[in-house]
Amino acid sequence: MRCLYLICCCFCCACALAESNRKEAASYQRQFSELPRANVLTNWDERVISLEDERGRLTFTYDAKGSLSYVRLFKKDGGFECYEYRGGKVHSGLTTDPKTKDSVLTLFSEREMSGNNVDRVVMHRQAGGPFSEERYFTSDGTEIHPPKTVKHSILNIECVASPGMSVEIGPYKWTTLGAEAGLPVQILTRNEKVLIEGALKLTGKYPWLWGECTARIANELSPELKKAGVRRVHPLKNDVDYYFVIDVRNDNIYYFAKDQKQSIVEKFGFKNEFDKFYYLDGLLLGRKAKEDRKKLSSALKPPTEEGCVLLQK
Repeated sequence: MRCLYLICCCFCCACALAESNRKEAASYQRQFSELPRANVLTNWDERVISLEDERGRLTFTYDAKGSLSYVRLFKKDGGFECYEYRGGKVHSGLTTDPKTKDSVLTLFSEREMSGNNVDRVVMHRQAGGPFSEERYFTSDGTEIHPPKTVKHSILNIECVASPGMSVEIGPYKWTTLGAEAGLPVQILTRNEKVLIEGALKLTGKYPWLWGECTARIANELSPELKKAGVRRVHPLKNDVDYYFVIDVRNDNIYYFAKDQKQSIVEKFGFKNEFDKFYYLDGLLLGRKAKEDRKKLSSALKPPTEEGCVLLQK
């Protein structure tokens, strides 16, 4: 009974930390905006402001354009907090307890989603061990429990996956967060790191994972998308369409505008196997879901010879 009580306490602590992270991150952003840019340490294109307060040492890391990327709090009691920002919004948060060495990792959706949609994904780690299974929460703190049993459709892709449902594709996890104005919101993650967020279609053949993404980006486009020539679908709308190719060996991401499909095929040697993109709904609920999951996962595995993985030169 005592063990059960302790487990429940850890569970409640994780929830409390998750609920406070987004507000805490926003308060750090406001604090950063009011700081004078003096006594700044630089490392090439990064700038760091460090200051002390009653909690401990607080550092703000930002780029040459003044965009905040990280806030780190090294607490006097040995605790640690870290928040990552992208495009002016909090992307993830990590909080560590100095006594138990437990930590809570929170991955935030780019938008604060209302209704029955995932606002954040929370994972708890005890004493430096592996992270727990993901838990999903709405913006009001309500936990979403993805269906444990999947009822397949007679059709192949007509069913829509519930928020929190995910599928493992090779080394990646593809998760649906919900939908916004009819547009699916999904994330592609690996080792608790979000690589891509938006409405996704995927295909691949080792060592390349090729995807198509449609996303709503209210703020300025990232430098990577701008460099690739990606533009908004309409000047008055926030929708952005683009292709991306991920190197499975190191997670390097290459971005391409939608009119560059042929150059992608030529650059990476893609052939007919890349004519078909897979949808998350189909891989989870479609009539051929199991067959398609196996096909895509097998395509992303390294080639083998006599049971040994071939080294990539």
